[in-house]
Amino acid sequence: MITIQGRVLAVILIFVFSGCSTLTKKKEETLRERLPGNKKVSFQVNELMQEYFPKCIAVLPFDDSDSLDVEQDFQKAFHAQLSTTGIRLIPLQAKVSESDLNSRFSDCDMKLTGKVLENKRKHYAVYSEYRAGVETKLTHIESNTMFWRANHTLIKRGGTLPIGVVSTITGIFSASKNVEEAQTGRITYEIANQMVQTIPNLHFQELKRNTFGVDAHDNTRKKTCPGAMHEFIAKTEELKDKDKDKIDRLGKALKDKEFCSDSLSQLVLAQRIQQIDSKNRIANDWLIDHYYKRESFVDVIKVADQLISQGHDLEKYRMQRGDSLRRINEYEKAIEDFLSVLVSDPSNGQAYFFLARSYAALGRFDIASAGFEKSLSVAPENTDTMLFAGIAHAADNKEDKAFAMLRRALVLEMAGKNIQKSRIIVNTMRSTGTFNRLSKKEKTFIEREIDNF
Repeated sequence: MITIQGRVLAVILIFVFSGCSTLTKKKEETLRERLPGNKKVSFQVNELMQEYFPKCIAVLPFDDSDSLDVEQDFQKAFHAQLSTTGIRLIPLQAKVSESDLNSRFSDCDMKLTGKVLENKRKHYAVYSEYRAGVETKLTHIESNTMFWRANHTLIKRGGTLPIGVVSTITGIFSASKNVEEAQTGRITYEIANQMVQTIPNLHFQELKRNTFGVDAHDNTRKKTCPGAMHEFIAKTEELKDKDKDKIDRLGKALKDKEFCSDSLSQLVLAQRIQQIDSKNRIANDWLIDHYYKRESFVDVIKVADQLISQGHDLEKYRMQRGDSLRRINEYEKAIEDFLSVLVSDPSNGQAYFFLARSYAALGRFDIASAGFEKSLSVAPENTDTMLFAGIAHAADNKEDKAFAMLRRALVLEMAGKNIQKSRIIVNTMRSTGTFNRLSKKEKTFIEREIDNF
């Protein structure tokens, strides 16, 4: 009989979380729900935050009057998630409080405070439940104005559950494992991940990329465009050609950029072709690149579904759809696409990276760490991957691995004189408690080159 300790951790289907937004003006106006999911992060944004970019954030200890989080795991988790944005954070080692924040760090413009609402574990032999909840707010210190606030509750259930498509990683996630102390860190990081994404102007952990063969944005536009494109389409419609002939004519214009090469004109043309023939490969291939480049993720998913259902199951479409699903918090569906890519191309480092990012967002830092390591085996000097790997190792209580990974990333970025990226890594090291493991000489150098930059 396999013991609990001997069981292999596996992928289980976990609830997908997303957000609905409320914008604070003279009165609060409910906005549309931006992301799908069974549970929502409830959040509000002051209109002042829409155009404000924080310079420094102090993540203060959370109010925990019922002693539900004596180790302040929520504070650590929010600090770590914010550290990847590049915004300067007050180190946790400073042990700053609400009362001495202004006197010790007068140049810091924002503070993040919170209250622990729930942190309960229940264990019923082969079944367990872990419920955690928190409310937070981001306040502009000088004006004492609330710029953002949110609350979120996360429920994790353990036991024998069906694992479906993603069972390529075998085993079960035991009920006992779900209530171990180590699981606390995973859940607090997952809650922080979901909530921080709703703060404007942070661009949480997202690096703008033109990937998978997408061309750079074309800002050039002829004075007659896109009017000339509309005229061309209108003339084509006047012809008595069959739809096939019209599509051939329009498709050639799209492929060869015969008239207007600016993106708006090309979009008009591609959408017209799709109206005539929703399955047109040329139009859909152009549209998926266009939507992905502009981060219109729902549109990417729709076009990818169409292409793949027609038998065009290409790695490029799976990657674009998977990353889009990940960006709208449909993590389990994203995981299926990345696993599908890796089955056909085990050396795809980007697929491993996105796969690991998806698992990290679900709080499965053990699996995420393995994914980041696989990605690094393909691209061993990718400091982005090292950064996220370090965070995953720290959240999985693997401090030695976290320190080694983050230090390696910092050395590479400092050698390349990338001050901004180095600052991000230093912030992450401080938030994960690994900064103090650097030598005195290294700290002195960093303080001179980065902190005083």
